[in-house]
Amino acid sequence: MSASIKIRPVMAGDDYVVQVEGGFVRRTVPEDGLVIESDEREIFVPENIMKEALQRLESRRPQRARPHRIEQLELQDPPKEKTGR
Repeated sequence: MSASIKIRPVMAGDDYVVQVEGGFVRRTVPEDGLVIESDEREIFVPENIMKEALQRLESRRPQRARPHRIEQLELQDPPKEKTGR
């Protein structure tokens, strides 16, 4: 991937630049989220959409298989006290 990608968090009310036909326009962010900036454009992604995407990604990852057998730690018996009788 040769394009440079930057991700920055934005809060509702912040500005970001949108490419339109013939140039660029500055827009106000409607809600909290991320602005993903590449060499060609900036895209606003709302926070709830990003969270949903990350949850879907996590659910698609294979779950770690539980071991079939659990290894046990063998404890040694404490030394027996010697009596002097």
